[in-house]
Amino acid sequence: MKMIGKQQRDKSLLYLLPAKKSENAKNKANKKRTSDNLPVHSFQTLLDDLATIVKNTISTTIGSKSFVFEKITQPTAIQKRAIDLL
Repeated sequence: MKMIGKQQRDKSLLYLLPAKKSENAKNKANKKRTSDNLPVHSFQTLLDDLATIVKNTISTTIGSKSFVFEKITQPTAIQKRAIDLL
């Protein structure tokens, strides 16, 4: 077994220590809100949230005329932020 010096051993222990969370990260985890006051999402929950943006086909008849049009749902603030970041 090879013996190593105290300084080298102390340095090698740094790789085993968990990373410390910043105050910003701790606040975000506690509040479950971002600094923009938007809800914190995991990647999966963000995808689930984005999946609620849909295109609706609306058809109506007024008198003897039929009309068909499409409307996309209005994105929420967090959906808009995610789309803006793409």
